[in-house]
Amino acid sequence: MEKGKNGKYSVKSVYKICVSEISNNSHMHVHGRWNLIWKLKMPPKIKNFLWRVCCGCFLTRDHLSSRGVSCPLDCVQCSNIYEDSIHILIECPKVQVWRDANLWDTIDSVLRQDYNIHALVFTFLQNFPLGHCELMATIM
Repeated sequence: MEKGKNGKYSVKSVYKICVSEISNNSHMHVHGRWNLIWKLKMPPKIKNFLWRVCCGCFLTRDHLSSRGVSCPLDCVQCSNIYEDSIHILIECPKVQVWRDANLWDTIDSVLRQDYNIHALVFTFLQNFPLGHCELMATIM
């Protein structure tokens, strides 16, 4: 069993042991530098939103359907046949702001490499100036 940093058991260390032994939560691990989200100089509400998007907790029709909720999969805004995080936050024709903010070319190049929303967010956080990251997070 794993003890805490001070050599004693804590609620946190025992919780980690229980979670790792009782359930298989490997599907919940998203690789990325999570600390970069919390280091942004933005309201906590926006940082929490980014965290939810990256964790896969952002509710879209695709996400609801995968959880067994019976709902149509098409986008409410544009009637595209598939509403997922990338579509609703980035690609929906109703979201025209990315070109106006001069971020579309960068977003498009990242999505061509790895087409998922958490890869987009973490690539931005790791490779672009803080101002660009804060602008992207605010627009999302």
